[in-house]
Amino acid sequence: MSSFDINLNSLFSITNDFSINSKISYKFNEEKFNQKRESKDIAFSLEGHYKIIPLHQINFSFAINNSFYNDKSENININFFSGYSYYFGELINNQLKEGNIKGVVYEDENNNNYYDNGEKIFSGIKIELKDKKEISNKNGFNFSNLPYSSYEISVDKKTLPKGYNITSSSSEIINLYEKNKSVNFSISNKIHLRGIVYRNKNRFGGLDSIKVILDNKYEVETDLDGTFSFRTELGKHTLKLDIASIPKNYSPFNGIIKNIDINNDNNNNLEFILYPIRTFKANILDTLRGSKLIINEIFNVKYIYNDKIIEKKIKTNDLGQLYIKDLDECYLEISHHRMKDSVKIKIEDYPKQIKSEIYLY
Repeated sequence: MSSFDINLNSLFSITNDFSINSKISYKFNEEKFNQKRESKDIAFSLEGHYKIIPLHQINFSFAINNSFYNDKSENININFFSGYSYYFGELINNQLKEGNIKGVVYEDENNNNYYDNGEKIFSGIKIELKDKKEISNKNGFNFSNLPYSSYEISVDKKTLPKGYNITSSSSEIINLYEKNKSVNFSISNKIHLRGIVYRNKNRFGGLDSIKVILDNKYEVETDLDGTFSFRTELGKHTLKLDIASIPKNYSPFNGIIKNIDINNDNNNNLEFILYPIRTFKANILDTLRGSKLIINEIFNVKYIYNDKIIEKKIKTNDLGQLYIKDLDECYLEISHHRMKDSVKIKIEDYPKQIKSEIYLY
């Protein structure tokens, strides 16, 4: 009597993405039978495949092998195997699914970050995708017959026309799981010219509604935070503030006109500084002379800042007034040998005219 095997195989699928193969086998060994020792090897195996997304698959298998001699189990083997597969493309009916990635390099004339019919399309720009390269033409670019997958596509900035910068992202990730995908890149020879109008010398805070003029042609007003911006070409330009839009209680600190030469898109530090007009005016009265005003009298004045103190001697004017102008945010401390106590005044961070009277005894 010879040995023989009995095999039972089955295949069933729960979903399109999940399938299980199973197999049960029975094996009879004649040699062991002649020794009056019945031998039966029974093996059971289970294999499975689970597809996570179209290009990823988890594989697993489970097997039990058991040998019986005279109804006694002599050895049992249990094995489990698992694995992971990635497919460079999706096989459907044994055919690899492929698609195309195409687009244009264009000038975004209306600055809406979208290609509109009629906008200029550029030729001669290198587009890169993995190890593939395309040079754009009047119809754009097209990478064809690509297996379904994820791709990074980018513009070689070195091939842009002179004076042009890319205004969209220079690279994009494209998930190609359909026949055609589009991606467009925008470029422009115009750049963002940005700046701010500060409301004090410390560059803390900006002034809104200040009119800024570019090349005596284009006008914008500063936003609530004092910022402004233009879209313009590389080269030489003139920026200026409309003096009529500057509040009367503010004064320019670093001028109202700037001549600039733009050679790249990194012009974000243009600044104008206005400062609030703050003055202190005190009538100086002599109580020993019937509270008459005193001219040419010298006072000690301390300017007290957070990090320093400056002392000055200031003389009263011909009107008998102690007049101090162009003040920054600080404390003023005024003293005189005929004053009972020194006078301390807080100068705030906004335009203000402070009036007072000081008596000498």
